[in-house]
Amino acid sequence: MKTIKILWAFIFIGLVAVSCKDDEPAAVNKEKAEASFTSANDAVAADITAMMESPGYKAMNSLSALNSTANPFGRLGSVKPTDIGGQVKSILTSLRATLKSSVENGKTSGDEPFIFDETTKGVYTYNPETEQFAFAAGGDIIKILFPTEGSSTNNAVFELTAYDEEVDDFGYYNATLVEASVTIDGTLQAEIDMTASYDSYGETTKTNVHLYLNPYTVVEAFDNTSATSTTVAFSLAKGTTVIINAAITVTYTSKATGEMSRITGFVQLMNIRFEADVTQNNIVVTIKIDGANAGKIIQDETTGEPYVQYNDGSSVPFEDVFGDLTVQLDGL
Repeated sequence: MKTIKILWAFIFIGLVAVSCKDDEPAAVNKEKAEASFTSANDAVAADITAMMESPGYKAMNSLSALNSTANPFGRLGSVKPTDIGGQVKSILTSLRATLKSSVENGKTSGDEPFIFDETTKGVYTYNPETEQFAFAAGGDIIKILFPTEGSSTNNAVFELTAYDEEVDDFGYYNATLVEASVTIDGTLQAEIDMTASYDSYGETTKTNVHLYLNPYTVVEAFDNTSATSTTVAFSLAKGTTVIINAAITVTYTSKATGEMSRITGFVQLMNIRFEADVTQNNIVVTIKIDGANAGKIIQDETTGEPYVQYNDGSSVPFEDVFGDLTVQLDGL
């Protein structure tokens, strides 16, 4: 049980990874490691906050508010393997609801199809007096003109250029393809490119996501089609600077019961990289800073709680070092 407890703690923020390399730089002392952890905590938290304040994110908030639906990007992603598929489906469901509400001027449940053809393609212009969208048919896409918060004009444009969906055994429609963008005053502020596959019960089996929220880019891939494993890849970057990068594989003894036999992969937060190979009986999680060994993650033999152990042998609770960042990542 203790092994499972720490194993899930690692999955929670994606602290799982690959084996180390030869000819590594000299080990990092405790003082430098502490300073690097603090710096990474602050930097990642600041970028996550800034992304949630980006013009593209706020524009989707505005469009969602006009339709009384949830912002599709309300939760952008997670590196917890068991969450990825459901969260991507949630994004697609929310986006689908926003589109249907804009097109049909009212909420529509998931058991009704969203039609993307000549009957719905055209320009939808928001009218603040009627609080509805006026429709002008024509063209090959759906274009929605709407105001961002505080604007007295329709200064934002949402364009849906590709869309498809399928119905599951329960009669609910799930989006399988979305290509869309948001411009504000002529500047591209958000772009989304998503594909998803589902089983007959509507559970997500495979997704690929590319999301741009100027100047941030989120890339996410999830594959649960194997009978014995699940793979996840996730990255968050600002321009060419990588903020978070992860690739995780979970191997199961039994997928039916969710019993895991091994977790491998890597997670990088700025210049800090967590590398591990976790099984039921053995946990090896090392921490590297700029490629140099900075310590490892261990667990308390009594409680199973994770600790950060520095190269000098001293250790502190994992929560004390990365607790604030864990909250930020969960909020992501």
